[in-house]
Amino acid sequence: ECSAPPAEPLPPTSPEKADVLALPFDTVSSPLTNYEVKRPGETPAQIAKKLNVNVWDIIFLNKDIYKDFVPNARLMKGTILHVPLKVSLSDSKNTSPTKWFVAKENDTPRKIAKKFSLPCKKLVEANLH
Repeated sequence: ECSAPPAEPLPPTSPEKADVLALPFDTVSSPLTNYEVKRPGETPAQIAKKLNVNVWDIIFLNKDIYKDFVPNARLMKGTILHVPLKVSLSDSKNTSPTKWFVAKENDTPRKIAKKFSLPCKKLVEANLH
């Protein structure tokens, strides 16, 4: 059987509710890599500029790990961040981008797997933490 751990329902006033916050149905991201903060006080905005990526991609990829993560947050040396990996056009033909999907209320693993033509078991395994 294909099932994921049960999710807790969001309160009616939650900003994650689809009627309060517009979220994309699915988003495509480039492949990922890790970045280690080199200097104390470095910010996600500085890192994004250095790596030539969008700062909001860095925020999105790390918001579940680092609460209150914002573009001007001062980071400690050694902090590991997930960042998009820039891929040259010739390389991008050989790799498929990571697909990000924001589930809506009442979406089930089976329904999401069907949308992306994936076996449900593989979808659940790929999303375990």
